[in-house]
Amino acid sequence: MRAAYEIVQRLMWDFSFRAEFHQDRKEAIAKHFPEARGEAILFGETAKLYGLEEEAYRRAAALQRTSKAIFEHSHPLILSFFGTQFFYRLLANFFARVAEDASPSIRILEPFDGYVVGPHIIEQAKELASRSNSWVLEVMSYDWAIWHAGRVVQGWPPLAKTPPLTEGGALLAFDFDVKSMLREIKRLNSCSVASDFYKERIVPGTGSEYLAIYPSDGSVAVATLDKSHYDELSRAIQDHNSPARLEVCSVLERIGLVANASFLCCSREASDEARLSGELPRVVEPQPH
Repeated sequence: MRAAYEIVQRLMWDFSFRAEFHQDRKEAIAKHFPEARGEAILFGETAKLYGLEEEAYRRAAALQRTSKAIFEHSHPLILSFFGTQFFYRLLANFFARVAEDASPSIRILEPFDGYVVGPHIIEQAKELASRSNSWVLEVMSYDWAIWHAGRVVQGWPPLAKTPPLTEGGALLAFDFDVKSMLREIKRLNSCSVASDFYKERIVPGTGSEYLAIYPSDGSVAVATLDKSHYDELSRAIQDHNSPARLEVCSVLERIGLVANASFLCCSREASDEARLSGELPRVVEPQPH
């Protein structure tokens, strides 16, 4: 990559370098890019500080726009608990990693597509979350599962495969009333309140929830599982020696949660004849995204 382009990229996300550049351009370039001393003349007349700052802001705004598209409910929580500096830090970390990559195509990449930046947002939130607000990560997992399944519906390949779940599917467990929380977040969103209000108003309520989110019939389906079914399915996926009951497998395959339930199921002879008390209740309600 041409040194001039690397310098411009660095100016977009490195605040300290931009300050040094503003103080003395030639000295800053010589210090950080000693092999590019000859490029300094390119910045003598054209690279104005206000333009650089505006471009840095544009990138941060584009990154926030992508975050809001992916994490519809948890994006305001990110702003509330981690602040706007979350996104500047994310840009710095992203480009610092990209700068070490040997692939020219990766080094010019900008992190404004969800498949690129979504996992980075989750990773950084995990680094910053404390014990008291770790539940924000669970709301993020819900948003990500909805968005990722939606991408798979559009024809994108899944970022991770979790057989025998349908591609793009995910199992989620919450130790609080996530549905009530999502409704309250939507209410605050509709009121366009400041991000600080979320820290005051959004508090995990008592309860628990077990969900499966997956592509189904050209849309994203959400199935509610009770704990016994969730545990049974989780064990069957993780351990082939702990097969699920035949009736459970039949329901899973019928609603499209699993692509192939054959290895999950115990034999018909081994299963009891009693019917399940009720099928895994499929939630047919407007999606909260």
